[in-house]
Amino acid sequence: MKQSPFWILILVILMIFSPMTTSASSWSTFGKDQYRTREAVNQFVKPEIVPKWDVKNIGWSISQPVVGNGHIYHQAGGYLYKIPLDMPFQKGLMTTNKFLNQGVERTKISNDYHAASHPVYDDQTNSIYVGTGENRIRKIDPDTLKTERTRTKVGRLVSAPTILGDDLIAYGDGHARLFMQKGAKRRIVNLGSSPMEVTGTFAVKDGKNPIIYVPVNYKGINHEGFVFAIKVNDKGSGKAPSYELVWSKPFKTKNGVSTSVVYDDKKKRIYFADKSGNIYAVNAKNGKQVWRNTTYSSYSSHITLVNNSPALSGNTLVVPFRYMNGRNKGMIVAFNKNTGKAKWKRTSAGKKSGSYKGEIANAPAISKDGNGRSTIYVGNTEGQLRAYDLNNGKPKYITEKNGKKRKVLNALKGTGASYYQGAGLATELLISDEHLVFGANSSETPNASGTNGRLYAYSTLWCNEDEKWDGESCVKEWTETDVHKDKTKVKLIPNRDNNYWGSGSSW
Repeated sequence: MKQSPFWILILVILMIFSPMTTSASSWSTFGKDQYRTREAVNQFVKPEIVPKWDVKNIGWSISQPVVGNGHIYHQAGGYLYKIPLDMPFQKGLMTTNKFLNQGVERTKISNDYHAASHPVYDDQTNSIYVGTGENRIRKIDPDTLKTERTRTKVGRLVSAPTILGDDLIAYGDGHARLFMQKGAKRRIVNLGSSPMEVTGTFAVKDGKNPIIYVPVNYKGINHEGFVFAIKVNDKGSGKAPSYELVWSKPFKTKNGVSTSVVYDDKKKRIYFADKSGNIYAVNAKNGKQVWRNTTYSSYSSHITLVNNSPALSGNTLVVPFRYMNGRNKGMIVAFNKNTGKAKWKRTSAGKKSGSYKGEIANAPAISKDGNGRSTIYVGNTEGQLRAYDLNNGKPKYITEKNGKKRKVLNALKGTGASYYQGAGLATELLISDEHLVFGANSSETPNASGTNGRLYAYSTLWCNEDEKWDGESCVKEWTETDVHKDKTKVKLIPNRDNNYWGSGSSW
């Protein structure tokens, strides 16, 4: 049926002024989702990535940004920042004041700038939970940024809060205690004694009574560690949750596990690394070992070799080794999740061997496009970001400088060695809603003025100058005739030259 010009006009107006839809990855918690896979699907990432904005003096941070309700939330310098996803492209390095004039909001959540935990956005209740530098858990209203509840009297917080239900969360602390909290009521389980601690974020098996996989480490020493499987039972409003052990005894590791556990829903397994570099696959139902890889393990030092979390995509598990065979020698290794055999490795300088650029400072993040192509992003202590093909480890061109394609993005000049997590590109990566966001620090520890911390956003959606986005891929730019043939194709895309979000059919 032929439509009248009036209704065509109404349709076009509705499409242009409707909220922008994207191939969002819903990266709302540490590790993307509660499986902790660190994989963003349908993000259509194709280097080079395009700078969107960059702000200086935002505050020191290793905390991961998250996305929720049209905003990016990030903890830095004792503040929680609320950043609009649709903030326009900005030219040049912004001051914090200019940043706040772009619709960005913030609220003070801690007087301690050294925050190692992460914010989590709960879309079911429209709430944010965040562990602060003062070892507190805050529940925050993301609309007003007001604190609704504060939980104190916990030890050092490194892992992120884990959402298990309606106002039900779990988290661990530096005294190896597991907290399960429903509203204002909580239950505490002691998983060990000093110097045992919980620093890794839990993986979750979904269900009416979810199962959490909790890693335990020994602070400052080499010692056997553990991973517990614990079912959490929601007893209802006003009651503390109960729990039960899924395995008869915890899984014992060669050394403590300081990083997160990854849950594989297809294989019903969990994967993790201990801090000496042993890599494990364990049956999630019974706690039995499936395989263990010791190729890159070392017990020669008390310093943690694996200090950041693995990432999982398809049949590939990617593990960041903080350093190998001495300081300043970081490396990432891809393992076949079925066999445990190493598939490829790359140094912090992007080489197969022999050349390094500092230590690995954060966990790898994986972006998978609509055609099944996957790209790994990872940062180092010298402030560099690199990208690799997941299948073969081949470095990818990531950006341009002076018209030349480059395989490294230099965010800032770091120190190289990091005895404490923080130096260089140490902030965990966010890939969501066509954004790649990360922070970088010019020292290992924060200062009160926040001058040693920066935050960057890059666009992960980029088409060539003669192409437009059709919702699935980059296609040749429509002519005026083509547009009038199909007026339903309206898509907002980044426009690098004009420095704004332009409509895919701007006629």
